[in-house]
Amino acid sequence: MPILLALAALRPALAEPLPAVRAQLVPVHATLISSEMAGRIAELPLREGERFEAGATLLRFACSEQESRLARAEATLTKKQRTLEVNARLNKMQSISKLELDISKAEVDEAAADVQLAQTLNKRCLIKAPFPGRVVERHAQRYQSVSEGAPLLDILDDSQFEIEAIVPSQWLQWLQPGHVFTLDVDETGKHYEARIARIGARVDPVSQSVKIYGQLQTPAPELLAGMSGQLQITP
Repeated sequence: MPILLALAALRPALAEPLPAVRAQLVPVHATLISSEMAGRIAELPLREGERFEAGATLLRFACSEQESRLARAEATLTKKQRTLEVNARLNKMQSISKLELDISKAEVDEAAADVQLAQTLNKRCLIKAPFPGRVVERHAQRYQSVSEGAPLLDILDDSQFEIEAIVPSQWLQWLQPGHVFTLDVDETGKHYEARIARIGARVDPVSQSVKIYGQLQTPAPELLAGMSGQLQITP
């Protein structure tokens, strides 16, 4: 009996199971597109859930006024350039003063700046997709007049997801970037292999937790942003 008691004392205590941790899929690229100008929406071709490629037109404003301003600025620039060419020839023949030639050059620079400003304002009339993805939500409708700064479209790139989870800060004793884990997604009922991509820069002192970010090992087209599940990880 004493020998059995001694063996029992030497036996290591079983490690406590890790607490259950929930994780969520978050798109790497997602943004809310707001209006850079006040105006009326002329085109809004995509509906919620539809896909688009990078550079595709997401929205176009009715911008006849901006287009007219650009055409007028370009015409003024052409006129000033012709005047400068004539004055340059006259200056060579000493028919005008150097001051008049300098004024012509300054007028060309001024007209070129007006064209650049008009082009910048005109570009605001067309909103193109910064990345490929899908429309999450439309906050405006075609023919609607919106103010500057008004929200227009929520979009995201559903080809790249991150896995976000909040874990106990004690896990930092063994958890490092590159650590492999499994995510059991509720909505699909499937298991997905992933690895830790990075660890948050701050520990919450109240909950003694830290945020971690994971990356899927292989693409999974069936996954959608916002899906969640159980994180399975072994120290």
